[in-house]
Amino acid sequence: MMQAESLHREAAFLSNKLHTFEDNDVEGVKPIIDQIREKRAAWKECRLQIAYFERFGKLPSEERKEQQKLNPQKEAELRYELGLLNTAIWKFEQKMKEKPESSRFNEWTEKLAKSNLRKKEITEELLRLKYETA
Repeated sequence: MMQAESLHREAAFLSNKLHTFEDNDVEGVKPIIDQIREKRAAWKECRLQIAYFERFGKLPSEERKEQQKLNPQKEAELRYELGLLNTAIWKFEQKMKEKPESSRFNEWTEKLAKSNLRKKEITEELLRLKYETA
C-alpha cells in the first residue's frame, strides 16, 4: 500500500513539473511524460496486486503474471463482444417496447434472455481475467 502511495506521489510530482515547460517544448516534456507513464503503470500494477490480495488473501503467483502478458488480446475480444451484445440488448428492448403485439415478440424475448446471459458470462470472464492476472 505504501509503495502505491509513493508511486502516486512521484507521478503527481512529475505532473506538477509539466507547467514549467514552454508549450512548444515537446522534446523537453517527453522524458517527463515517459516517467509519469512508467510510474502510473507501476502504480496500477501495485493496486491490482492489492485488490487481488484483498479478494483472495494471497498474492498472485508468477505463473499468473505470465498469463497476464498473454491475455490482453483475449480481453480486447471480450470487450468488443460485450459492446456488440449491449447494442443487441438495447435493440431487442426497443423492439419489445415499440411492438409488444408483434408475432416475433417471443423470439425477441428469447434472444434478449440469451444476450443477457452471454453478457453476464463475459462480464464474469473479464472480472476473472482481471483478478487472475493481477
